[in-house]
Amino acid sequence: MLVSILTGVIFYDPYYEYDTLDAAAYSSLHRTVWSIGSVGVLYVASHGTIKWVYNALSWGPWVPLSKLVYGAYLVHFQIALRATAKKAGADVTSYFDIISYALSDIVLSFASAFFLYLVIEAPFRNIFGLLFVPSKEAKEKNNNEKSEDVNETTDDSHL
Repeated sequence: MLVSILTGVIFYDPYYEYDTLDAAAYSSLHRTVWSIGSVGVLYVASHGTIKWVYNALSWGPWVPLSKLVYGAYLVHFQIALRATAKKAGADVTSYFDIISYALSDIVLSFASAFFLYLVIEAPFRNIFGLLFVPSKEAKEKNNNEKSEDVNETTDDSHL
């Protein structure tokens, strides 16, 4: 994965002389290299062969963040689109502007995702949980009823 990221940087170097073979090799292989790296990380994480990767990916604070990531993914495009559409014309952009836009996009996306989680996702999870997942008491009652039914219908006659 790092190979895919680090080799892409050379194309953004203003002093890099464009070479068709380099560009063709990168454009044809960078997705494959990224995919192989992603599969490797998933394999290591699922089998726990490298403990520090497993511990880093199973870290407790990732759980609440994981509930917000998809909502942030859904919302961030609208935030970026609004920021772009708001501009009246060409603009000079510096590194500070890029970092500022990126951080504001992240903060606004996750704040919106948190709001959407509280207003939409969490209530629907609770409703679906009440409708489709039986409670522990109902499970215990069903288990007791089944055992009573078996006892009542069992014939202990000795022939």
